[in-house]
Amino acid sequence: MLIFDRMNPPHYHGASLKLSGMTNQTSSYNFLSGRRVTMSSRSIASGDRFIRHPAPNVNDPLYDAFTKTEWMYRFGKPLNRADAALQKALREGRTKDIPHLLRKGASVNYQDPIGNTPLIEAVLLDNLPAMGILLAHGARTDMMDAFQEGPLFKAASQRNKAAMNILLSADDSIAVDQGPETGETPLSLAASWGDQWLGITQQLLARGANPKSANILGITPMITAAQSNAPQTAQLLYEKDADPNGTDRAGQSVLMHAVKAGNLEVISKLLQLKADPNYRNPKNGDTVIQTAIMADNPDVLRLLLLGKAKIQPEDLDLAQRLEHPAMVELLTTPPVPEQEISTLIDWVKNKLICSKMPASDPSSVSEPSTPEQKE
Repeated sequence: MLIFDRMNPPHYHGASLKLSGMTNQTSSYNFLSGRRVTMSSRSIASGDRFIRHPAPNVNDPLYDAFTKTEWMYRFGKPLNRADAALQKALREGRTKDIPHLLRKGASVNYQDPIGNTPLIEAVLLDNLPAMGILLAHGARTDMMDAFQEGPLFKAASQRNKAAMNILLSADDSIAVDQGPETGETPLSLAASWGDQWLGITQQLLARGANPKSANILGITPMITAAQSNAPQTAQLLYEKDADPNGTDRAGQSVLMHAVKAGNLEVISKLLQLKADPNYRNPKNGDTVIQTAIMADNPDVLRLLLLGKAKIQPEDLDLAQRLEHPAMVELLTTPPVPEQEISTLIDWVKNKLICSKMPASDPSSVSEPSTPEQKE
């Protein structure tokens, strides 16, 4: 069982976490991060042991969570005997004992000293059968721990598709935008993992997830889709009114993030969605073309020029100063902008197919023709 020592906010200098009754392999929790750590009892001395964590930075968004009296009294109490037995059964994998313990008085929605509920425990332990039992007995999906993370966010942060599917199918009114104070949501995490998570992204949006949400750095799901080269996810977000020309707090546009990552597929998709290839960052003056020049990616620069990006006088000077000859050549003799964006997308696909061909058969590999070379 996890027990917090006495804290005296606002004069907080650290929190002690007591680990008692640990047997075999068990789980403890990092007080500051809320993440589970699995350890063996052999590494823990007999009896009680205290683990001292450093105090959080007062400028950290989570600082208030550690100093609010309401938080201390809500999550600072030890579990009663029945709830502690249920928690122990979950951690030891005794799923069959859960219904019996619930009948004996254990709460299906207890919260331990850091706010974890039985459902959150089951998610963290990747115990899908236990999740089903708890949900069938009325486990709430909207309860959060001390870090404002509910079971859905925990499942998303662990990239657990199966757990997310169970939660999303069990409760149509599940709070899909719950997340920590840093602003991440299950949708932003799903978008960051690419088109392989398209099904989860669709489910989240269907249940009302906000496609325009942003974290404390201004990173939106559309930006994370651009960073992870997820054109289908970007299209889905666009259909839900996400802005392809959105910017983060540093002034970088969605297209700039895709250019920095060198993601040809999502760049062509963003151009199709009318992302501005001539955007200039108002905070540092960089353009999309200059971002490509600094990344030294000729394919990305060619794609932008074909997408009607305009060359500025300082672009060539930048490429020469950085000694990027391929970029200098493209800026000196730029390709003819493509009129039909669909042809541009076909060129990108052909480029990617050629790049994946086996190098052992040079006769089968040919440089893809650019749109300006077509009739």
